[in-house]
Amino acid sequence: MRMVSGEARKAGVEIRRYTARPYVAKEFYTEVPFEIELDGPYYSMLGFFDRLGKVERIVNVSNLMVASTHSPGGAKTKHIYQYAASESVVATCLTTTYFSHDLDPAAPASQPGPPVKK
Repeated sequence: MRMVSGEARKAGVEIRRYTARPYVAKEFYTEVPFEIELDGPYYSMLGFFDRLGKVERIVNVSNLMVASTHSPGGAKTKHIYQYAASESVVATCLTTTYFSHDLDPAAPASQPGPPVKK
């Protein structure tokens, strides 16, 4: 979430809402989805999605809906905000990132045993 927020800030886009979705455990990794609601100038929004494609961690964007700030219902936003004059579009989407089960901090680490005496 911090990485997505940082990229939004750099692009000039405002994230209005994050909603965590349930984790989805797969065999070797876990999907971590968040629904987000954002707004900003059209070209800033394009820049934001371009920036997301270049971050270190994989972030997939799906279910993208975009609408004008004059009729934000087309993006199925949960709230209507006081938009700045420069903001022209609102969007909702599902962002999903992943983490490996090998990197799970809750997994027990193997402890070395006492040295074997001969």
